[in-house]
Amino acid sequence: MPPRWWRVALARMQEFRQTRVFWYQPTWRLSSWVSWPHYSALAQTYYGVELARLARSSGDAQIAEAADQVMRSLLVPVADGGVLATVCGHPAFEEAPVQPVSLILNGWLSVLASTAQYAELKGVAEWRDVVAASLDASNGYCRGMTSTLWR
Repeated sequence: MPPRWWRVALARMQEFRQTRVFWYQPTWRLSSWVSWPHYSALAQTYYGVELARLARSSGDAQIAEAADQVMRSLLVPVADGGVLATVCGHPAFEEAPVQPVSLILNGWLSVLASTAQYAELKGVAEWRDVVAASLDASNGYCRGMTSTLWR
């Protein structure tokens, strides 16, 4: 029997565009620059990986589906209230979605590390492809930042 924490985690989430997300509320004052409800790619991937681990160890299909729903939230564009941005023609993920795209680098790379773990746990090539494409974006983004900083 799997532990009950996953039901508590899902109870804190809401359905959003056929996914499940944990909404951050502005009244929590976690951010000085985001003053609207939003979700974080970082938190979503952490939840997704732990749910996938639990699903794998327990064999519970309901937990596996919950993990998939949480991870699919990464594919909702920023323009639609999600966390998916496009940088250098490739996908990138926002900790707190804003316009223009902010891309907090350590959060973005942590999202990619977690997404790679998820792809490995689930054996899903499409998620590995997302990680590879986003790494291409980070290479272009960082090159642009570096060239700008050294001019």
